[in-house]
Amino acid sequence: MRLTGILIITSSAAAAILGITTVASQASPPVKTMTVTADLGSRTGPGKVFVELEIAKDPSKLGVPQRLVDVPLTTDNVAAAGTQKLSVPITAAVLRSASSGMATFEFFAWFGDWEATSMASLPVAPAKGNVAAAIKTVIAPLTFSPYQKNGTPDFAPPPCTWIANGAVAERSNLIGQMQDSKAKGSEVDWDYSTAADSTFGVAVSGNLAKHYSVSGSFTITNSLGGAGGFGAGPGFDRYVYGHFYRQRYLSNSDLQGHPICGHRYKAYYPTAVGDSYPQGKKKPALDPYGRCKRDPYGLAEMAPKTGHWDADRGHATTYSSAATIYDVTVSGQTGYTSDITITYHNHSKLTEYVCGNGPLAGAPKLWSNDNEGR
Repeated sequence: MRLTGILIITSSAAAAILGITTVASQASPPVKTMTVTADLGSRTGPGKVFVELEIAKDPSKLGVPQRLVDVPLTTDNVAAAGTQKLSVPITAAVLRSASSGMATFEFFAWFGDWEATSMASLPVAPAKGNVAAAIKTVIAPLTFSPYQKNGTPDFAPPPCTWIANGAVAERSNLIGQMQDSKAKGSEVDWDYSTAADSTFGVAVSGNLAKHYSVSGSFTITNSLGGAGGFGAGPGFDRYVYGHFYRQRYLSNSDLQGHPICGHRYKAYYPTAVGDSYPQGKKKPALDPYGRCKRDPYGLAEMAPKTGHWDADRGHATTYSSAATIYDVTVSGQTGYTSDITITYHNHSKLTEYVCGNGPLAGAPKLWSNDNEGR
């Protein structure tokens, strides 16, 4: 579900040509300012983009927030729609709300009485124990939901509150894959803790169960609830799945009388559990080179009895149709971070090999199989 690429304007001179100015909010002064690229669509005339910080409150036992509060941060004035640069102030409140260095923002674009929304989790600060997710995250250009007529915002945005609407729905999504040798004594361990970097689309709608459109992206980092994993013995050859939880939220903006709070409903994945489990009938593909010793990309040898090999990172695994939110299907991307670890142990009497189709430091697929490797 990575958002489509758009023209990125990098120079301050280009931003000046686009006519962007920033109106500071009444909140605490920013520690720093982040600039993000946004595709505001094809509306005519000048407009405004209200930027709000989303704060999750009242987590359930699964870690799913039962209440979301969007607090206004700033307003960006834009001379036109299309591709623009937006300024996001990183205040002390933003840093306090950040999970694993990531904070969630909502953007409301207004052109006349037409409004569109977007959401994004952005890396606002490095976080101890999850530097990879906080620092190396690629900030995708923001894309917005289709515009809808919603009145003219002639006031500063108030805090907008969203209440969990309906029961949480559990979805299982592919995280990665594991294969192990059939040799007696060979073992593989999968440890999955609180820093999986999984990105899904956010869906918004004015209707309870239909007409949802994808709006921006949401990244799950340390909102994961706990840690876990499992070990597997000889002959394990399966994909690994994780539990992600989808929640629909209802805006109480109708009660407040504030159309600035956007679409009435939104749904996204606010949390996931940290355990992993083998599931599914589909098996990973075999090494295209037939045997590990023939694989020119990433070959590691594990000595008999005591050999082992560790991988704590890898290329992201991209998959389509990851989840359906009512009548909108979104794809997703998940990868390894420093808190997802695959370890191979060789307690057998044979020499084992680990191989893959990329450098071992970041192989998207790993193999350890006796019919390929000896």
